[in-house]
Amino acid sequence: MYWPGKFVLYHSAGEPGVVMSKIIQGLVFAAVIALVGLVWRLVMLHYAEDTIQHSLQTLSQQQQALAQQQRQRLLTAQADEHARRVLGIDQRCLGGTVITVRGNAYTQDIGEDGRPVRCTGNLASLPLR
Repeated sequence: MYWPGKFVLYHSAGEPGVVMSKIIQGLVFAAVIALVGLVWRLVMLHYAEDTIQHSLQTLSQQQQALAQQQRQRLLTAQADEHARRVLGIDQRCLGGTVITVRGNAYTQDIGEDGRPVRCTGNLASLPLR
């Protein structure tokens, strides 16, 4: 029921209860607004947290992809280096030195420093090609 300048709350049985003045109405309204503002703030904080988590996850995935690319490049470079050190079909490792055989001619391979290229098995100590 409404009385001029007053608001009446009813009990569940339908009887008039507390009569609230405009000051109390204002305080209740302010509390409701504050509560709505708090709920809004919590929702925004949750949204911001989700956004930050998503950004961190995306960044982590990008870093993992970059690390994988770097590992792949390193493996490729190592494989290329190994392939360049494998003796060719006309080369032999004799006495730990790379020897090139062309028909009846045997030539000792020399590195950039003027020394013979060392080898072990079918691998030279430095790239041949």
